[in-house]
Amino acid sequence: MSFPQPVRHDTLAVISRILALAVAAMLPVILLAMWFVLSGPDAYVVRPAHLGGLLVAGVATSYLIDAVGYRVQPLRTGADAGEVQRSVRGQWTSQQVVRTALSEAVALVSLALAFVAGDGGFLIAVVGVLVSLVLFAVHAWPSRRAVDRIASGLEAAGTPSGLRESFGHAGDPGRQPF
Repeated sequence: MSFPQPVRHDTLAVISRILALAVAAMLPVILLAMWFVLSGPDAYVVRPAHLGGLLVAGVATSYLIDAVGYRVQPLRTGADAGEVQRSVRGQWTSQQVVRTALSEAVALVSLALAFVAGDGGFLIAVVGVLVSLVLFAVHAWPSRRAVDRIASGLEAAGTPSGLRESFGHAGDPGRQPF
């Protein structure tokens, strides 16, 4: 009896997912610590301007990530396989860190604002963390969308990058959303 071989994902995919999960998992942990610090009778009374400001900051950050988080240099035509692999790994990793840091920025600003705002500080922190987690899911997680955007930029000069294959996204671009 033979068993099908499991799909082996490249170490780049595993490391990228670990990085994304490690950073994303820390936001709820920080929020739990903030609950102990900021809980009180006024923890949930908040000014709408603070919440609106965080939502606007989230939208602006999403546009910023779109503008700078997916910029890569196309692979050089005629490059050997080792050079292509180093370039792909380096550019993917650096851009993932940029997208991760920018996604987390709204949460960090909301945590600082939670202490300064006084009333409703904890709710401000909650909204900021939720906005950051949404940004994280859309931009920082190595989803098919993010991998395709980076791979398209890398392959602009015609040299195949192999990035999609290393994340297990080879084939029809519309089949695997995550």
